[in-house]
Amino acid sequence: MLRVFRAVGAFPKIEADLAAQSLYETGHYQSQLYYVSLMCLGREVNPDVAARYPLVPQVLWPDVLAFIYRRFSEYKNQKASHPQWDAHGTALWEVFERSRDERQFEENIRVL
Repeated sequence: MLRVFRAVGAFPKIEADLAAQSLYETGHYQSQLYYVSLMCLGREVNPDVAARYPLVPQVLWPDVLAFIYRRFSEYKNQKASHPQWDAHGTALWEVFERSRDERQFEENIRVL
């Protein structure tokens, strides 16, 4: 963690040390200027992570897919032209276009 903070250069050296230590101990770091947190992404909430790091958000795949579907729906005209997207983004859009609703979109996306 410390190597990442130093490589990114977001913190002065002494603060990078504090931020890295805080992330290891609590899962987050907060100062007057920054709030940095670990984040878990997965199929289900991990109770061990929740117990050890109660302030670390655990985002579930169904929530991610619902967010993507809503963004595509709400900004369909803006998202329709996307030559800069990589193959994964384009594939998500294609599934969106073939889906009748959010439920079908989620069913058609396979998250391992």
